[in-house]
Amino acid sequence: MKTMLLRKFSLLGVLVFGLLSIVATGGGGTGASGSISISSPAAGATVSGVITVDGRCNLIDQLTVVIDNDAFSRQVVDCNLGRWEADFDTTRFQDGDHALVAYASDTVRDQIQITTSNGNASGYTVTVPVSLADGIYDEIDQYTPLFVYAKRVSTGLVTGQRFTVGTFPGSFDIPNVLNGAYQIGAFLDRNSNLVLDTGWDFEGTAGTQLEVSNGDAISDNVELSLFDGDFNHDGAPDADGSNPAGVTGSLSISQPSDGAVVSGTLQVVGSLSASNADWVTVSIDGNRFTQQVVDVSGVGTEWRTSFDTTRLQDGEHVIRADISDEIWDQVIVTTDNGNLQGYTVSVNVDLASDIYDEIDVNTPLFVYVQDPGTGARQMARFTSGALDADSTFDIDNVPNNAYTVGAFLDRNNNGVEDAGDYAGQAADLLTVWYADATADVVLIGNEVHITTPAPLTEIRANYIDMAGTYTFQPDEIVVLMRITAATYRTTEATADFNNGEWSAQLDITDVTDEGDRQLHVKARYGVTWKWDTVWVNIDRSFPRGIDISQPVDGASIGQGEAISMAGGYYGVPQSIDVSLEDGNGGSVDAQASFENGSWTALLADLSSVQ
Repeated sequence: MKTMLLRKFSLLGVLVFGLLSIVATGGGGTGASGSISISSPAAGATVSGVITVDGRCNLIDQLTVVIDNDAFSRQVVDCNLGRWEADFDTTRFQDGDHALVAYASDTVRDQIQITTSNGNASGYTVTVPVSLADGIYDEIDQYTPLFVYAKRVSTGLVTGQRFTVGTFPGSFDIPNVLNGAYQIGAFLDRNSNLVLDTGWDFEGTAGTQLEVSNGDAISDNVELSLFDGDFNHDGAPDADGSNPAGVTGSLSISQPSDGAVVSGTLQVVGSLSASNADWVTVSIDGNRFTQQVVDVSGVGTEWRTSFDTTRLQDGEHVIRADISDEIWDQVIVTTDNGNLQGYTVSVNVDLASDIYDEIDVNTPLFVYVQDPGTGARQMARFTSGALDADSTFDIDNVPNNAYTVGAFLDRNNNGVEDAGDYAGQAADLLTVWYADATADVVLIGNEVHITTPAPLTEIRANYIDMAGTYTFQPDEIVVLMRITAATYRTTEATADFNNGEWSAQLDITDVTDEGDRQLHVKARYGVTWKWDTVWVNIDRSFPRGIDISQPVDGASIGQGEAISMAGGYYGVPQSIDVSLEDGNGGSVDAQASFENGSWTALLADLSSVQ
């Protein structure tokens, strides 16, 4: 019996190493639910134009194929008779190296690198003139996000840039647009959710497609329309109150008088004399968002409009009316509505997890608004004893601006936000614009955890399957390891997460240092990151790609006794099989379980061997 075991162990090493060699050269991934491999193009191939990607598949119904994890390139294809294929337009991508991935799950996957070459070295700049239909300024403020985009006709890929409407009027540049035909458009993201909501966001597209061909390009004007119920307004006056060239006449403001103290709704009245103007433009403090265009084409010499002065901070303001740059009048008034120092920002503060065990009722709670340009914070101090299900904290006297809103529990009571403090920020910038405002902030603790691999696990493969838990709702979870222990350059992967659990597979092929290394997981909520770390041991030193650690070489096994086997492997095997032969034609086989560089198997029924 001893002789048979020794012979089998030698055969095991040869068979499994041969399998690992095939996997290493041919690619592919496997798991309990099947296998996938990419056959064409070959790893490292240079491609251009539209390419067909194909491969083999086993024991799966569908798989996903994607380039560079780009959502717009992702395709779901069927596994038919052990084969799959998908077409990709490589002109969508900048020239260079790209990752082509086919997967059915985290463990059933294959990946190769391809190089695209289509003359798209860095892309080109598309300049988009954007204008607003009349009436839109009444519905937005100067911090409303403006998205300008180029949508590739052939694939639907969207390349865009984010601005704010406060930069109107003007043209907006979209950099790095590749060769191709595009539909150019723009929209005002009124609810700041980063997507176009038809029927709510003001949107528009250029009248003709734009062709980008080895050079910068300028699109037709994009006018954003005012959506009102089922209709878009047409035929309204231009938002800028344009008058005919060479407009003549004189203009004056008769009400209010210069130096008047005003409050509430203010009537502004004026007159025209000997003028051929069609419009009078009236504004306060030159602010485009207070601007009103008055139709004077059929009203004789008098014109009038009104303003809500409660939107203004108390003090002096300039009311100006004009029909051209040369013909205008203005008065200075003082508003008195009790708006002396700005406005109140109410911050709803909640805890994403059970932080109460880590604090007491006297732990300081700071709530703040922060200027994103300068980083200056305006804070209000409370105590955590005021936190309950409906906790709202006010910051008074906040001037007009766009702000990052946040809060933190000052656990070490030093008056500043430290890494150990429980903290959070609102997901979006908050605009304070002549009115009080409200924001929501969730405080999160260091409650994302790694459960797999366990501490000090020996890693013997080029991929690490990771998993863990979280106790808040993150925007993203990332796992990583340093390439070398001495530098901060890392290999990273994005985790899938749902219902408090996350998982990821980390490629550590480029990690050069063997031995004890740190694995990290980072979870982001808004702009706040939380993390966890585990030490593992990287050991990929097996000379043939696999070894047997149990039973030891030369071990004696009793007649009919089950044989427990174990060992390690290096690489990404599709399967590991063990078998025992007695030299007389009798044999018993078993399939090993394997994960994170370790395998185990049991030869239980030995009745067929002597």
